Amino acid sequence: MIHDRRLWAKTIFWGALTAFLYALLFIESERVIELSRTAREHPWHVLVPIAIAFAISFTHGAFTGLFWEVMGLKAASKAKTPQTAGQE
Repeated sequence: MIHDRRLWAKTIFWGALTAFLYALLFIESERVIELSRTAREHPWHVLVPIAIAFAISFTHGAFTGLFWEVMGLKAASKAKTPQTAGQE
């Protein structure tokens, strides 16, 4: 586990923002469903759920990446083979 305060602050910020967006989505779920139902009359209404999905996906992804970094886990990098080392 990494003890960098700035990294922890970023992780907590993105985690809190993700939790807030999920809570807001659940609280306002009826309104989002109603917007989706009226998409035939107002085609731009279909963009609202898509924008919400992108926002939650972005914040959740940022939180998850920082969380694993704080825990000290990183993705394995490919070892360079003699054939691929000269291609860069």
